[in-house]
Amino acid sequence: MFDANRYEKGVGSIFSCQIAIQSYIEDTQNNPTQRIYAETIYEWLGVLECTIDELCEKSYEYSVFILDALKKYEPNFQNSNLLLNYDNAIQSLKYQISLTQN
Repeated sequence: MFDANRYEKGVGSIFSCQIAIQSYIEDTQNNPTQRIYAETIYEWLGVLECTIDELCEKSYEYSVFILDALKKYEPNFQNSNLLLNYDNAIQSLKYQISLTQN
């Protein structure tokens, strides 16, 4: 069973990514192997010392996975700061991934 309290929390847009990844992990309809992969990404995000704009430089594969999770698990935030960070995460990852692909 996944316990988010075992891991460090990121800040800002990175934390928004962790929320989407947590939703991916907790969705039992996802492949168990992919859920374990997502838990590794969740932990990585908590200890990573970079901005959302630098994620692709660290790991293109993780960045694509995170973006897919952000799109799939759009949160229902009441907090406007979390909404801004979520939107920033999606836009930044889309942009960084497109730069890497070109």
